[in-house]
Amino acid sequence: MSRHDDVSDVHDRHRTRYRRDERRFGYFSTVTTLGTAQDITLQELRIECFFPADAETRGNARAL
Repeated sequence: MSRHDDVSDVHDRHRTRYRRDERRFGYFSTVTTLGTAQDITLQELRIECFFPADAETRGNARAL
């Protein structure tokens, strides 16, 4: 396992947690902002991506 496979050291307040039945999910997210100061259309565009924060979440997500 590489150091990128488990981000369990990410502080809990930076995680989003879900529960479905008996399965638990923990995700961390990143936000990307596109555009330049001159492009008003792209200034408003933000993309948020969620990534599994641990091996348990990764396994539970694959099992869905």
